[in-house]
Amino acid sequence: IQGKPTMEIIADVRRALGGRSAQAISSVVKSAVNHYAATARELMVKANDDILEGRQWLSTLDTHTSPMCQLRDRLFYPVDVTPDTKGKRGGKVVAGSQYGAGPGKLHYCCRSTE
Repeated sequence: IQGKPTMEIIADVRRALGGRSAQAISSVVKSAVNHYAATARELMVKANDDILEGRQWLSTLDTHTSPMCQLRDRLFYPVDVTPDTKGKRGGKVVAGSQYGAGPGKLHYCCRSTE
């Protein structure tokens, strides 16, 4: 990725794969960029687990937001989260809110973060 803006990466990939759908390339590149950003955040959390109290899932809420991400928006998870850990809101566990692969990795084109 080399620090390039997402749109520049999309243009580079489109040139390299000429003839492919711009929308398909955009979706793949955005998913990859979000995945790598989520991985970097995960490493940051692990490196600072002694000073962090937890993590909060943040979803972009619009007409494109998946039901999975709508449910998890603003939920709190512990620093040492596992895929089966359920999120909490107001101190109460929310049913069906397992962390899974995490924000930015939960599904294809995931735009969530923490």
